[in-house]
Amino acid sequence: MKGLLYKCGVVVLFAVLLSACVSSVRTTVTTFRGESPVPPDARIAVVAPERVTGAEEFDPLVFDYFKQRTAQHFSDRGYTVVKDAEQADFVASLQYDTVRQKKSDSNSNVYGSVGYRYGYGSVVLMDGYDRDQFEFARHIKLSIAKQNAGDEEPVLSLAAVSYGQCEHLASVFDAMLDAVFEHFDAASGSVSTSSYKSKRPCEA
Repeated sequence: MKGLLYKCGVVVLFAVLLSACVSSVRTTVTTFRGESPVPPDARIAVVAPERVTGAEEFDPLVFDYFKQRTAQHFSDRGYTVVKDAEQADFVASLQYDTVRQKKSDSNSNVYGSVGYRYGYGSVVLMDGYDRDQFEFARHIKLSIAKQNAGDEEPVLSLAAVSYGQCEHLASVFDAMLDAVFEHFDAASGSVSTSSYKSKRPCEA
């Protein structure tokens, strides 16, 4: 009997520890779309905007990881993902950032058409911050435009934001991306909120 109780206790403890490591990420997605849809048979390339690829904080390895995760979502929706943008019908510009801010500021952030300052910061390292006063705003923006569109407006723009104590974007990126693609077909101007379980624990 004692052995059974011990085993049950171990199982319960493991479940508690697992639930502590995996949390739900609440993401708000704003969608804007143009008159031209993205055809279901389109070839899409995921790229970084040229204006930021030369920035000091831009890490090509980090971007490549996020790019692969995003490309998988396009592939799951039936699109043909190509590596060379010149061979694509549409280019999906991927931007992201993490910002430490006061909690009272989280409800006053303007997003969507105004946009964020995306600096490609996947990790914000802060020591000894006050969890009662501060949190992290994690941003993802995906803009899809026709290849060689020049100054034309994107045909689809999705901006996502989530707030929490985890400063590592890689830990919440998949959950946020799930929310982005859930609302891929949402009406222009819509603002939707979804929650997904994070697939990675946030390492302190």
